[in-house]
Amino acid sequence: MAPFFYYQFYNFDERYSQTMRGASAIFDDVQPYEVQQDLKLQEYLQTEALEIILFDDNAPVAGIAKGGV
Repeated sequence: MAPFFYYQFYNFDERYSQTMRGASAIFDDVQPYEVQQDLKLQEYLQTEALEIILFDDNAPVAGIAKGGV
C-alpha cells in the first residue's frame, strides 16, 4: 500500500499528506491554521463537516488496465 490523504479546511488551500508505505502507515501529520474568530468561522464550524479522503497510490484506477494509459 501507498496511502495518502487529502482535505480542505475553511478558506485554506487543499492539504495533501505525504505518501506513506505499508498497511499500517503512521502519518503523524500536523497542520496548524490561524483563523479569525468571527461569525463567518462560527457558521462554517457549525454547518460544515471536515471530510478526509484517503487514497492509495498503488490502487488500480477503474477503466485503465494496469500499466496502461
